[in-house]
Amino acid sequence: GSTHSIVAGTQIVGNDTQYVFASWNQGTTAAQTITAPSANFTYTATFTPLYAVSAYVSPSAAGSVTLTPPGGWYSAGANVAVGAAVNPGWAFTGFTGGITNAVAPQTLTINAPVTLNANFTPDFSLAISTSQVQVLVNGTATFTVTLTGQNNFSDTVTLDVPVLPTGATFTFSPFTAAVGGVSTSTATVHAPSTGGTFAFTIRGIASAASSGLTHGVAGTLAVQDFTVTPVATSVSGGTGDTVQYVFSIGSVGGFNGTISIPPASIIFNPPPNVNTYCSASSYNQQAGAGTFTLSITLSTCGPWTFNLPLVFTSGGIFHSAPVQLVGVTTGIFNLSSPTAPQWSGARVTLPVHVTSNFNQQYVWFPNSPFVPCGTVTSSPAPVTVT
Repeated sequence: GSTHSIVAGTQIVGNDTQYVFASWNQGTTAAQTITAPSANFTYTATFTPLYAVSAYVSPSAAGSVTLTPPGGWYSAGANVAVGAAVNPGWAFTGFTGGITNAVAPQTLTINAPVTLNANFTPDFSLAISTSQVQVLVNGTATFTVTLTGQNNFSDTVTLDVPVLPTGATFTFSPFTAAVGGVSTSTATVHAPSTGGTFAFTIRGIASAASSGLTHGVAGTLAVQDFTVTPVATSVSGGTGDTVQYVFSIGSVGGFNGTISIPPASIIFNPPPNVNTYCSASSYNQQAGAGTFTLSITLSTCGPWTFNLPLVFTSGGIFHSAPVQLVGVTTGIFNLSSPTAPQWSGARVTLPVHVTSNFNQQYVWFPNSPFVPCGTVTSSPAPVTVT
Protein backbone atom coordinates (compact mmCIF):
# COMPACT_ATOMS: atom_id res chain seq x y z
CA GLY A 1 0.00 0.00 0.00
CA SER A 2 2.99 2.33 0.16
CA THR A 3 3.54 4.90 -2.67
CA HIS A 4 6.66 5.24 -4.75
CA SER A 5 7.91 7.31 -7.75
CA ILE A 6 9.35 5.66 -10.84
CA VAL A 7 11.04 7.64 -13.65
CA ALA A 8 12.40 6.46 -17.01
CA GLY A 9 14.96 8.81 -18.65
CA THR A 10 16.76 8.91 -22.00
CA GLN A 11 19.73 6.57 -22.11
CA ILE A 12 22.81 7.61 -24.15
CA VAL A 13 25.23 5.00 -25.38
CA GLY A 14 28.46 6.47 -26.60
CA ASN A 15 28.03 9.67 -28.67
CA ASP A 16 25.94 8.31 -31.53
CA THR A 17 23.08 6.27 -30.03
CA GLN A 18 20.42 7.22 -27.53
CA TYR A 19 17.39 5.41 -26.21
CA VAL A 20 14.34 7.58 -25.71
CA PHE A 21 11.52 6.50 -23.36
CA ALA A 22 8.47 5.26 -25.19
CA SER A 23 6.16 3.80 -22.50
CA TRP A 24 5.69 1.79 -19.32
CA ASN A 25 3.86 -1.46 -19.49
CA GLN A 26 1.07 0.14 -17.45
CA GLY A 27 1.19 3.68 -18.80
CA THR A 28 2.87 6.18 -21.11
CA THR A 29 4.11 8.82 -18.66
CA ALA A 30 7.83 8.64 -17.99
CA ALA A 31 7.49 9.79 -14.33
CA GLN A 32 4.77 8.02 -12.36
CA THR A 33 3.65 7.56 -8.74
CA ILE A 34 2.70 3.98 -7.99
CA THR A 35 1.17 2.13 -5.02
CA ALA A 36 2.92 -1.05 -4.08
CA PRO A 37 0.69 -4.01 -4.87
CA SER A 38 0.04 -6.89 -2.52
CA ALA A 39 1.85 -9.31 -4.80
CA ASN A 40 5.00 -9.14 -6.88
CA PHE A 41 4.69 -6.92 -10.02
CA THR A 42 7.24 -5.98 -12.67
CA TYR A 43 7.30 -2.52 -14.16
CA THR A 44 8.86 -2.52 -17.67
CA ALA A 45 9.94 0.61 -19.53
CA THR A 46 10.20 0.50 -23.36
CA PHE A 47 12.72 2.69 -25.20
CA THR A 48 13.07 3.70 -28.85
CA PRO A 49 16.62 3.87 -30.27
CA LEU A 50 17.71 7.05 -32.07
CA TYR A 51 20.86 7.14 -34.19
CA ALA A 52 23.06 10.13 -34.84
CA VAL A 53 23.94 11.37 -38.33
CA SER A 54 27.28 13.16 -37.93
CA ALA A 55 28.17 15.31 -40.93
CA TYR A 56 31.48 17.03 -41.57
CA VAL A 57 32.77 19.34 -44.32
CA SER A 58 36.22 19.35 -45.92
CA PRO A 59 37.54 22.04 -46.18
CA SER A 60 35.39 23.50 -43.44
CA ALA A 61 34.97 26.87 -45.19
CA ALA A 62 33.75 25.33 -48.45
CA GLY A 63 30.11 24.69 -47.54
CA SER A 64 27.79 22.73 -45.29
CA VAL A 65 25.67 19.60 -45.12
CA THR A 66 21.89 19.86 -45.02
CA LEU A 67 19.73 17.18 -43.36
CA THR A 68 16.00 17.00 -43.98
CA PRO A 69 14.25 16.66 -41.60
CA PRO A 70 16.78 18.52 -39.46
CA GLY A 71 17.84 17.47 -35.98
CA GLY A 72 20.70 15.02 -36.30
CA TRP A 73 18.99 12.13 -34.38
CA TYR A 74 16.72 9.71 -36.23
CA SER A 75 14.79 6.59 -35.44
CA ALA A 76 15.54 3.29 -37.13
CA GLY A 77 14.04 3.12 -40.63
CA ALA A 78 13.78 6.90 -41.02
CA ASN A 79 14.59 8.39 -44.41
CA VAL A 80 16.80 11.49 -44.38
CA ALA A 81 17.55 13.70 -47.39
CA VAL A 82 21.23 14.61 -47.33
CA GLY A 83 22.34 17.62 -49.36
CA ALA A 84 25.40 19.79 -49.81
CA ALA A 85 25.30 23.59 -49.72
CA VAL A 86 28.24 25.10 -51.62
CA ASN A 87 29.86 28.39 -50.71
CA PRO A 88 30.96 30.73 -53.54
CA GLY A 89 34.21 29.72 -55.21
CA TRP A 90 33.98 26.06 -54.24
CA ALA A 91 32.65 22.95 -55.94
CA PHE A 92 31.11 19.87 -54.32
CA THR A 93 32.95 16.70 -55.34
CA GLY A 94 31.10 14.01 -53.39
CA PHE A 95 30.38 12.30 -50.07
CA THR A 96 32.56 9.81 -48.26
CA GLY A 97 31.80 7.70 -45.20
CA GLY A 98 28.17 6.69 -44.83
CA ILE A 99 27.53 7.89 -48.40
CA THR A 100 30.03 7.22 -51.14
CA ASN A 101 28.91 9.08 -54.24
CA ALA A 102 28.58 12.63 -55.56
CA VAL A 103 24.78 12.78 -55.72
CA ALA A 104 23.30 15.61 -53.67
CA PRO A 105 20.71 15.58 -52.34
CA GLN A 106 20.09 11.89 -51.83
CA THR A 107 18.07 9.74 -49.46
CA LEU A 108 19.76 7.96 -46.57
CA THR A 109 17.87 5.23 -44.65
CA ILE A 110 18.87 5.16 -41.00
CA ASN A 111 19.50 1.79 -39.34
CA ALA A 112 22.60 2.64 -37.32
CA PRO A 113 24.76 5.66 -36.52
CA VAL A 114 26.14 7.32 -39.66
CA THR A 115 29.20 9.50 -40.14
CA LEU A 116 29.70 11.20 -43.47
CA ASN A 117 31.93 13.84 -45.06
CA ALA A 118 31.00 16.35 -47.76
CA ASN A 119 34.08 17.05 -49.83
CA PHE A 120 34.72 20.24 -51.78
CA THR A 121 37.47 21.57 -54.02
CA PRO A 122 38.41 25.07 -55.23
CA ASP A 123 36.39 25.99 -58.30
CA PHE A 124 36.96 27.84 -61.57
CA SER A 125 34.67 29.77 -63.88
CA LEU A 126 34.41 30.31 -67.64
CA ALA A 127 33.44 33.49 -69.50
CA ILE A 128 33.53 34.59 -73.14
CA SER A 129 34.24 38.10 -74.42
CA THR A 130 30.99 38.26 -76.39
CA SER A 131 27.75 36.37 -75.98
CA GLN A 132 27.03 36.58 -79.72
CA VAL A 133 29.78 35.88 -82.23
CA GLN A 134 29.13 37.42 -85.65
CA VAL A 135 30.74 35.92 -88.74
CA LEU A 136 30.06 35.68 -92.47
CA VAL A 137 29.19 32.32 -94.01
CA ASN A 138 32.34 30.24 -94.55
CA GLY A 139 34.26 32.93 -92.66
CA THR A 140 36.20 32.96 -89.40
CA ALA A 141 35.93 34.96 -86.20
CA THR A 142 37.89 35.02 -82.96
CA PHE A 143 36.96 35.79 -79.38
CA THR A 144 38.45 35.31 -75.94
CA VAL A 145 37.67 32.64 -73.36
CA THR A 146 38.60 33.66 -69.81
CA LEU A 147 39.23 31.03 -67.12
CA THR A 148 39.28 32.30 -63.52
CA GLY A 149 40.49 30.17 -60.63
CA GLN A 150 38.91 30.68 -57.20
CA ASN A 151 40.07 29.85 -53.67
CA ASN A 152 43.58 29.03 -54.88
CA PHE A 153 42.40 26.75 -57.67
CA SER A 154 45.48 25.47 -59.50
CA ASP A 155 44.96 22.92 -62.23
CA THR A 156 44.84 22.47 -66.01
CA VAL A 157 41.55 22.91 -67.85
CA THR A 158 40.86 21.44 -71.30
CA LEU A 159 38.46 23.27 -73.59
CA ASP A 160 36.04 21.77 -76.09
CA VAL A 161 32.67 22.54 -77.71
CA PRO A 162 30.10 19.79 -77.09
CA VAL A 163 27.28 21.84 -78.65
CA LEU A 164 28.02 23.54 -81.96
CA PRO A 165 26.22 24.23 -85.26
CA THR A 166 26.40 21.67 -88.03
CA GLY A 167 29.30 22.45 -90.30
CA ALA A 168 31.05 24.77 -87.83
CA THR A 169 34.39 24.07 -86.12
CA PHE A 170 36.08 25.64 -83.10
CA THR A 171 39.78 25.71 -82.25
CA PHE A 172 41.46 27.05 -79.11
CA SER A 173 44.90 28.48 -78.48
CA PRO A 174 45.94 27.21 -76.06
CA PHE A 175 43.77 24.12 -76.12
CA THR A 176 44.63 23.30 -72.49
CA ALA A 177 45.09 26.21 -70.08
CA ALA A 178 46.89 26.15 -66.74
CA VAL A 179 44.62 28.05 -64.39
CA GLY A 180 46.06 29.68 -61.32
CA GLY A 181 44.23 32.97 -61.03
CA VAL A 182 43.15 34.23 -64.46
CA SER A 183 44.08 32.64 -67.80
CA THR A 184 42.82 33.27 -71.34
CA SER A 185 42.48 31.25 -74.52
CA THR A 186 41.72 32.50 -78.02
CA ALA A 187 38.80 30.73 -79.66
CA THR A 188 38.56 30.68 -83.46
CA VAL A 189 35.29 29.66 -85.07
CA HIS A 190 35.04 28.55 -88.69
CA ALA A 191 31.49 29.27 -89.79
CA PRO A 192 29.31 26.86 -91.77
CA SER A 193 28.06 27.56 -95.28
CA THR A 194 24.51 28.10 -94.05
CA GLY A 195 23.45 31.41 -92.54
CA GLY A 196 21.38 31.77 -89.39
CA THR A 197 21.66 32.11 -85.61
CA PHE A 198 22.87 29.02 -83.78
CA ALA A 199 23.60 28.06 -80.16
CA PHE A 200 26.97 26.80 -78.98
CA THR A 201 28.47 25.77 -75.63
CA ILE A 202 32.13 25.96 -74.65
CA ARG A 203 33.11 23.48 -71.96
CA GLY A 204 36.09 23.45 -69.61
CA ILE A 205 37.14 20.16 -67.97
CA ALA A 206 39.64 20.13 -65.10
CA SER A 207 41.95 17.21 -64.47
CA ALA A 208 41.39 14.36 -62.04
CA ALA A 209 43.24 16.37 -59.41
CA SER A 210 40.14 18.57 -59.23
CA SER A 211 37.77 15.61 -59.57
CA GLY A 212 37.23 16.42 -63.25
CA LEU A 213 35.29 19.61 -62.53
CA THR A 214 33.28 20.66 -65.58
CA HIS A 215 31.83 24.05 -66.40
CA GLY A 216 30.26 25.45 -69.56
CA VAL A 217 29.39 28.82 -71.01
CA ALA A 218 26.74 29.30 -73.69
CA GLY A 219 26.73 31.70 -76.61
CA THR A 220 25.15 32.24 -80.02
CA LEU A 221 26.80 32.18 -83.41
CA ALA A 222 25.26 34.65 -85.87
CA VAL A 223 26.31 33.38 -89.29
CA GLN A 224 25.56 36.28 -91.61
CA ASP A 225 24.42 35.89 -95.18
CA PHE A 226 22.05 37.50 -97.65
CA THR A 227 19.58 36.28 -100.24
CA VAL A 228 18.94 37.76 -103.70
CA THR A 229 15.65 37.33 -105.53
CA PRO A 230 14.89 39.10 -108.84
CA VAL A 231 11.56 40.90 -108.80
CA ALA A 232 11.40 40.11 -112.54
CA THR A 233 13.79 37.67 -114.19
CA SER A 234 13.41 39.22 -117.65
CA VAL A 235 13.12 42.79 -119.00
CA SER A 236 13.00 44.16 -122.52
CA GLY A 237 14.98 46.94 -124.16
CA GLY A 238 16.74 48.07 -127.28
CA THR A 239 19.53 50.31 -128.45
CA GLY A 240 19.65 53.55 -126.45
CA ASP A 241 17.23 52.28 -123.80
CA THR A 242 17.96 52.17 -120.08
CA VAL A 243 16.66 48.98 -118.51
CA GLN A 244 16.29 48.30 -114.79
CA TYR A 245 16.54 45.11 -112.80
CA VAL A 246 15.18 45.20 -109.25
CA PHE A 247 16.17 42.58 -106.68
CA SER A 248 14.78 41.82 -103.26
CA ILE A 249 17.59 41.48 -100.67
CA GLY A 250 17.03 39.38 -97.54
CA SER A 251 19.16 39.48 -94.38
CA VAL A 252 20.21 36.24 -92.67
CA GLY A 253 21.87 36.13 -89.25
CA GLY A 254 21.73 39.92 -88.86
CA PHE A 255 23.58 40.68 -92.11
CA ASN A 256 23.91 44.42 -92.75
CA GLY A 257 26.86 44.61 -95.14
CA THR A 258 27.27 46.43 -98.44
CA ILE A 259 26.34 44.49 -101.58
CA SER A 260 27.64 45.13 -105.09
CA ILE A 261 27.78 43.53 -108.52
CA PRO A 262 31.29 43.12 -109.98
CA PRO A 263 31.43 44.76 -113.46
CA ALA A 264 32.80 41.51 -114.92
CA SER A 265 29.43 39.82 -114.37
CA ILE A 266 27.45 42.55 -116.19
CA ILE A 267 27.78 40.94 -119.60
CA PHE A 268 25.25 39.82 -122.18
CA ASN A 269 26.06 36.29 -123.24
CA PRO A 270 25.44 36.12 -126.99
CA PRO A 271 23.40 33.28 -128.43
CA PRO A 272 25.33 30.51 -130.20
CA ASN A 273 25.67 30.66 -133.98
CA VAL A 274 23.70 33.91 -134.27
CA ASN A 275 25.35 37.11 -135.47
CA THR A 276 23.78 39.49 -132.99
CA TYR A 277 24.96 41.00 -129.75
CA CYS A 278 24.13 43.43 -126.98
CA SER A 279 26.41 45.80 -125.08
CA ALA A 280 26.11 48.45 -122.38
CA SER A 281 27.39 51.99 -122.52
CA SER A 282 26.95 52.54 -118.77
CA TYR A 283 25.37 51.07 -115.69
CA ASN A 284 24.42 52.18 -112.20
CA GLN A 285 23.98 50.21 -108.97
CA GLN A 286 21.80 51.50 -106.16
CA ALA A 287 21.05 49.75 -102.86
CA GLY A 288 17.85 50.55 -100.98
CA ALA A 289 15.99 49.29 -97.94
CA GLY A 290 15.78 45.60 -98.73
CA THR A 291 16.18 46.18 -102.48
CA PHE A 292 18.93 46.53 -105.05
CA THR A 293 18.49 48.21 -108.44
CA LEU A 294 20.76 47.74 -111.43
CA SER A 295 20.26 50.21 -114.29
CA ILE A 296 21.90 49.49 -117.66
CA THR A 297 22.02 51.85 -120.62
CA LEU A 298 22.23 49.85 -123.84
CA SER A 299 24.54 51.09 -126.59
CA THR A 300 23.63 48.37 -129.07
CA CYS A 301 21.22 45.51 -128.76
CA GLY A 302 19.90 43.07 -131.33
CA PRO A 303 16.59 41.21 -131.32
CA TRP A 304 17.47 38.22 -129.13
CA THR A 305 17.11 36.94 -125.56
CA PHE A 306 20.42 37.47 -123.79
CA ASN A 307 21.48 35.89 -120.48
CA LEU A 308 23.13 38.04 -117.80
CA PRO A 309 25.07 35.90 -115.27
CA LEU A 310 24.92 38.52 -112.49
CA VAL A 311 26.86 37.88 -109.30
CA PHE A 312 26.26 39.72 -106.02
CA THR A 313 29.07 39.96 -103.50
CA SER A 314 29.76 41.29 -100.03
CA GLY A 315 33.00 40.55 -98.25
CA GLY A 316 33.66 36.89 -98.98
CA ILE A 317 30.04 36.06 -99.88
CA PHE A 318 29.03 35.44 -103.50
CA HIS A 319 25.51 34.73 -104.78
CA SER A 320 24.44 34.40 -108.39
CA ALA A 321 21.18 35.86 -109.63
CA PRO A 322 20.99 35.32 -113.42
CA VAL A 323 18.45 37.38 -115.37
CA GLN A 324 17.62 37.91 -119.04
CA LEU A 325 17.34 40.81 -121.46
CA VAL A 326 14.94 40.52 -124.37
CA GLY A 327 16.35 42.70 -127.15
CA VAL A 328 13.70 44.61 -129.08
CA THR A 329 13.83 46.61 -132.33
CA THR A 330 11.03 49.10 -131.86
CA GLY A 331 11.57 52.38 -133.75
CA ILE A 332 14.10 50.91 -136.16
CA PHE A 333 14.35 53.88 -138.53
CA ASN A 334 12.68 57.08 -139.72
CA LEU A 335 12.52 58.62 -143.22
CA SER A 336 12.60 62.33 -144.07
CA SER A 337 13.31 64.53 -147.10
CA PRO A 338 15.51 67.60 -146.73
CA THR A 339 14.31 69.20 -150.00
CA ALA A 340 11.29 69.30 -152.29
CA PRO A 341 11.03 66.87 -155.22
CA GLN A 342 12.90 67.90 -158.37
CA TRP A 343 11.29 67.37 -161.78
CA SER A 344 13.16 66.54 -164.97
CA GLY A 345 10.70 65.77 -167.69
CA ALA A 346 8.71 62.74 -166.61
CA ARG A 347 11.23 61.88 -163.91
CA VAL A 348 10.94 63.01 -160.29
CA THR A 349 13.95 62.81 -157.91
CA LEU A 350 13.43 62.94 -154.11
CA PRO A 351 16.36 62.83 -151.63
CA VAL A 352 15.57 60.64 -148.59
CA HIS A 353 17.35 60.76 -145.21
CA VAL A 354 17.32 57.60 -143.08
CA THR A 355 17.88 57.83 -139.29
CA SER A 356 18.04 54.78 -137.06
CA ASN A 357 18.58 53.78 -133.41
CA PHE A 358 20.85 50.96 -134.50
CA ASN A 359 24.37 51.06 -135.90
CA GLN A 360 25.08 49.01 -139.01
CA GLN A 361 21.37 48.64 -139.80
CA TYR A 362 20.36 47.84 -143.36
CA VAL A 363 17.35 49.63 -144.84
CA TRP A 364 16.12 48.28 -148.19
CA PHE A 365 14.23 50.31 -150.79
CA PRO A 366 12.68 47.83 -153.21
CA ASN A 367 11.64 48.77 -156.77
CA SER A 368 7.87 48.73 -156.60
CA PRO A 369 4.91 50.03 -158.61
CA PHE A 370 3.86 52.51 -155.91
CA VAL A 371 2.19 54.84 -158.47
CA PRO A 372 -0.21 53.83 -161.24
CA CYS A 373 1.61 55.79 -163.91
CA GLY A 374 5.15 54.53 -163.46
CA THR A 375 7.68 52.75 -161.25
CA VAL A 376 9.87 53.72 -158.31
CA THR A 377 13.53 52.94 -158.16
CA SER A 378 16.05 53.74 -155.43
CA SER A 379 19.77 54.32 -155.52
CA PRO A 380 21.29 52.78 -153.67
CA ALA A 381 18.62 50.18 -152.99
CA PRO A 382 20.02 49.07 -149.62
CA VAL A 383 21.30 51.71 -147.21
CA THR A 384 23.69 50.99 -144.33
CA VAL A 385 22.94 53.33 -141.46
CA THR A 386 26.00 54.21 -139.41
